[in-house]
Amino acid sequence: MIGPEPLRLRHPAGHAAETSLRDYADAAWAVNGNAESALALAVKLSGTVPRPGSGKTVEYFEVLATLACCDLTAARVAEAHLDALAIVNQAGLEPAALVSAEDAAVGTWGVFAAESGGTRLTAEARTAGAGWRLNGTKPWCSLAGTRSYALVSAHVTASSGRLFAVSLRDPGVTPDVDTWVS
Repeated sequence: MIGPEPLRLRHPAGHAAETSLRDYADAAWAVNGNAESALALAVKLSGTVPRPGSGKTVEYFEVLATLACCDLTAARVAEAHLDALAIVNQAGLEPAALVSAEDAAVGTWGVFAAESGGTRLTAEARTAGAGWRLNGTKPWCSLAGTRSYALVSAHVTASSGRLFAVSLRDPGVTPDVDTWVS
């Protein structure tokens, strides 16, 4: 609930601008259930919402709750994007280290770590340090056809896995939009 004195979140790096929960509510109302609008909002939120684990998790949850009260699509899309950025940050990286800096500023992220019986995504190391090759299927990848990047879990051995940053624009990635069952 928004109180009489709105919570104000300071932008990082000492920017003077502030954003209140009322501003987030207005932005979420404008999404009006549209996934593309929600993705654009998620990118805008990247620099204004505290990351989980930053010591301001309550403010993070207040922003997500405000978005959800106004438009669930806005909250769900923003949460996945912000979670991915937080995971990258907790690994001691920035998105620009994983993709081009220009793309990192405008790209949207997701986290695809679900598992399902009968489907499996595996990762094989390429020779001579040429990276990894992912093979198989990853289930339940919300908006995979419209997001730019994702952190994707894959099996490296029968008993261990790793998390990979994947460009969803890569020609080897094919979202299957016909098999989603909610």
